[in-house]
Amino acid sequence: MIKEIGYQLRSVNLIIKAILFLALSCFIYSCDGTLEPVDYDTGVYSIYGALDLNKTTNIVRVRDLNVPFTAEATQEIDAQVLFENIDSGMQQLLDYELLNESGITHHNYLVTQLIEPNTNYQITVTRSDGENIAVHTLTPTKPDPVAQPLNKLCYTPVEITFDPVYESTIEFYIEFQAKDYFRTRGRGSM
Repeated sequence: MIKEIGYQLRSVNLIIKAILFLALSCFIYSCDGTLEPVDYDTGVYSIYGALDLNKTTNIVRVRDLNVPFTAEATQEIDAQVLFENIDSGMQQLLDYELLNESGITHHNYLVTQLIEPNTNYQITVTRSDGENIAVHTLTPTKPDPVAQPLNKLCYTPVEITFDPVYESTIEFYIEFQAKDYFRTRGRGSM
């Protein structure tokens, strides 16, 4: 009886191992782990950069996704870049500068119009065959900071407000110069 139970357990164990092997084999052979860095079917352009409210010139980098990332292929770009303030309708056809890093040429398009807070912008990149891609962004607000003491007495807390903020993130620094207590009160000599 014990031999029979042991034989049955070994049979079940072999069946489980066979099922796991088949499942693992199917899983390994069914996965396609290839990475295609050049997207000839759906890719047009990659657009990246930041619009800084405090800068007079902003840079938007455009890369053609249909060319390999090599020194020869990145020399030229078939792109026309239009920057548009959606709220005002103002448009600017952007010029670009070439930046060479490690043999790869980057196309940095220059936005020279003033970036306004809480404003909708669109960047449209168009290829010579008419294929294009557009990205839309809403710039953050630029609150006016107001700092003033609650009253004119010494050691008074200062209230700082930023308005309007909406859903923006604020980063600020506080700098002050403390007065020498003894110097402002005067010093006596003995």
